[in-house]
Amino acid sequence: MEENNADDLITEDIKEVEDTRPEYAKKRVIVPSITAVIFLICGIFYAIHSVYYKSTDDAFIEGHVITVAPRVAGPVLKLNIEDNQEVKKGDLLLEIDPKDYEAKLKETKAKLDEAKAQLVNTQNQVEKSYSDLDFAKADYERYRHFYTRVFNLCSSPESEFDGVRQADSRYRRRAYDSVVTIHIACSVSA
Repeated sequence: MEENNADDLITEDIKEVEDTRPEYAKKRVIVPSITAVIFLICGIFYAIHSVYYKSTDDAFIEGHVITVAPRVAGPVLKLNIEDNQEVKKGDLLLEIDPKDYEAKLKETKAKLDEAKAQLVNTQNQVEKSYSDLDFAKADYERYRHFYTRVFNLCSSPESEFDGVRQADSRYRRRAYDSVVTIHIACSVSA
């Protein structure tokens, strides 16, 4: 009986303690309340976070992709647009440093001037060759006329006409040199 008495006393003490505690201090109220507050704080944090950051597992963007490529390469001096700015056809997007291209233009102009000078030089050589050819023709005609006149006048041995033969060989050499020079000049200018 005493054991029953002890159990009864403990049970009565527990009932007295339970009855004396207010309703909000009991386990059935405290644990769900704390859990609800934690979920409410997490929900507020998630709502604020989702306003600023978007996330998804399988998103895609529908739009038009346009590749922008410059026609020339070089360092950019000035960018005339902002991110996501709408542009129209013909708008200047950026400025590229022209120094490299100006140097290349000067170099090309110098090569053109050099080629023009070579052309003038070659034309002068051709004119000189034509004048040498004309001189050689005149010299040939003069010696040929002399040779014909002397041949008609004299019937002496050929040793007397060595001057005429030398003039003829000089004419032939000059004519050959002139033709070669003209050919070379024409091939260079072409």
